[in-house]
Amino acid sequence: MNKFIYLLLLSISLCQFTIKDGKAYDLSYDKYYSDQEFIDFLSCDPNFYNDTHLKKFKKSHRNLKFKRNWYIYLMTISSIGAGVEGIRYPERWDEGGDNYDIENPDEKPPGFESIAVGVILYTSYFGYNKIRKNRSLPRIINKYNKLYLNEEIEEIEIPYRFVDNISDSDKRERIISMGFLSDKIPVSLIDISTVHNINKHSDFYGTLSTTILGAGLGVGYKYHILDKYMTTPFIGTSLFAYGEGCDICIVEWSTVSGFSVYSGVSLFRSNNNPFFNAPTKKVKKHSINFGAHWTYIFGDGSYDLYPLPFLNVEIRN
Repeated sequence: MNKFIYLLLLSISLCQFTIKDGKAYDLSYDKYYSDQEFIDFLSCDPNFYNDTHLKKFKKSHRNLKFKRNWYIYLMTISSIGAGVEGIRYPERWDEGGDNYDIENPDEKPPGFESIAVGVILYTSYFGYNKIRKNRSLPRIINKYNKLYLNEEIEEIEIPYRFVDNISDSDKRERIISMGFLSDKIPVSLIDISTVHNINKHSDFYGTLSTTILGAGLGVGYKYHILDKYMTTPFIGTSLFAYGEGCDICIVEWSTVSGFSVYSGVSLFRSNNNPFFNAPTKKVKKHSINFGAHWTYIFGDGSYDLYPLPFLNVEIRN
């Protein structure tokens, strides 16, 4: 009860908060607050009972504690450990080996793909919660200062602004490319991409590609050295899956997935669409792209990088 009264009185005192060294910092009393202390401080304030950003801050704070995320560490270590074992001791998956499965005799030893899964799992979980926590804290502090301080206080800038732009339709663009393979996905004749426009240099994208006998899906990141709406070199990464087959041609369906790093040059042609009129939506760039992928195929039993050139025409609108 005494603690509750103390926190209630403290919550209406004239503190002025900012962020210092990643923590809530009270300028009036020259005091740092740990995340839990700051949560306790605001939990008794009726203005923050149902505050959305305080709820997000609390949840991320809990998710980053070991007792809530121990299974992420376990899964990460297991996945990376299996990959390392498969690379160092592939003979254990051969007949007679410790990991040989008589029901799946063709099973390949885990490798880089298993390591990649572990890394992606770890970085995704902790990255998501840290970003959400770090974006919630300045919003909470800005609200507190605005409620309880009479003078004008400069608001703290919200970090990771690209998160706000994900749902912004003005930040999305469409790209169609045709030609010999593609920069966004290694196996393609025609592909359509939805692009999240980060800035004039960078894109996140998702791609659907087609060939004569199959189709593929890919996601990736692309960085243009110069302005992407002009002639520019570029580099990027792509995670993809591709499948092909044909009953009429008696080609058995098969799938392949992998990861690639690529580089190339985009030659600006014009802002006109060379294939069809688009009166309702201006073409932002018509270009010719050429370069090469260095591709790693998951589960093929080797760890080679396969070079794959590409040459295509691209329309961005």
